[in-house]
Amino acid sequence: MKKTKQKKDEITSTLSRITKVLFYLFVFLLPWQTVLILREIFIQGEKFQYATTGFYLFEAILILYLFFSFYQRKYFKKNKKVNPLVLLFLFWSFLSILWTSDKFLTFSFSLHLILGTLLFFLLISLKKINFQKAFQVFSISISIQSLLAIFQFFTQQSFSNKYLGVSSQSAWQGGAHVLENSLGRWLRGYGGLPHPNILGGFLVISLIFGIYYYLTLQKKEKTQRYISLIILSVNFLALLITFSRSAWMGFLVAIAIIIFLLRKKINKKLLQKTLSLFVVLAAIFSIFLFSYYELIFPRLAPENRLESKSINERSVLLEESKSIIKNNFFLGVGAGNYTNYLQQKSSEKKPVWKNQPVHNVFLLIFAELGIVGFLLFLGILIFTFLEKIYFSYQKLTPLNIFVLSSIFALIVISLFDHWLWTNVSGLILLWLILGFYKKS
Repeated sequence: MKKTKQKKDEITSTLSRITKVLFYLFVFLLPWQTVLILREIFIQGEKFQYATTGFYLFEAILILYLFFSFYQRKYFKKNKKVNPLVLLFLFWSFLSILWTSDKFLTFSFSLHLILGTLLFFLLISLKKINFQKAFQVFSISISIQSLLAIFQFFTQQSFSNKYLGVSSQSAWQGGAHVLENSLGRWLRGYGGLPHPNILGGFLVISLIFGIYYYLTLQKKEKTQRYISLIILSVNFLALLITFSRSAWMGFLVAIAIIIFLLRKKINKKLLQKTLSLFVVLAAIFSIFLFSYYELIFPRLAPENRLESKSINERSVLLEESKSIIKNNFFLGVGAGNYTNYLQQKSSEKKPVWKNQPVHNVFLLIFAELGIVGFLLFLGILIFTFLEKIYFSYQKLTPLNIFVLSSIFALIVISLFDHWLWTNVSGLILLWLILGFYKKS
């Protein structure tokens, strides 16, 4: 009997270690775009990017993590209630297959969504999460992306690697996301992600997590503190190099929220560590501003040719979204089918790449899932983070505050971009952060 019990304990311990490794591996791989393409559509010889479907490496790891976690249910909290709004939102996404034009695209999108919601339910059901470790792993992963982005910016080109999901980019190429000034075209930092704005968003989250991890380190942990400070510096420089205005804005909002909520909860030593860290980041920003002010100021000026073009294009996309919502108010055009709907309804022959999602996640969800899906999503956000603020504001811990600030950063970004809905990594990241906040 003792040997049998000992063997069971060993198996349980092994499964527990495997589950932890899978979680941290998933967190590490989340930003990387290694993918198995399942379907590609070409229109007039040009790839229709938003109709492409695939299965990502981090999703495979996530599925394994979910399987091992649900198998070991003893690590779950008892009587944990499931948020019915999340289930209804997921059900509505799958139901939209009935009226969507590209059913495979909707089904594929809904499968990605179900992975995100399962992760959300799992995180809030677990008895314990090592947030410091998760934040550290995520920051390290993003720092590799940062080094790649820094290399891209200073060499003005990027290599391609299908195994890492990195595509080749050069400043002179059409379609590359660049800045323009009197000195010519400048390639923005992509890292290993499809767009600088996506990298910028991931960097914002990594910086928030990284700052919290740095502040939790003890004085005697000198090596970890120096390494953490180096990673933070690299990631902050990479954030500047993305030239992503939405990411910059999200980071500033997050920092403002952190300072506002911590002002009465922070002790003197922690305050000194926070201020010294901000001094380092401010010094990096000052050096970058002095060196590349000719790139930064045109980025913020609407009269610049590229910026003016970008604003005009976004205005057109905004009007298109209003028209789609008006014509599909109750049901929407189907999950993941926004650009497909534009392609089919377009009366003029234009390049397929011009059919872009509206740069606003809320309008995009409204257009794809109608008023029902929009209200469900809004309800999820409201009840997820307002619940903790309203009922336990006085009990907010520094961890609560930092994760809350990351949610607000994502909300700001979602008002000016669409990748948190259209990019699978972004979609899963959203549910990961919501799960972290509910659990923190």
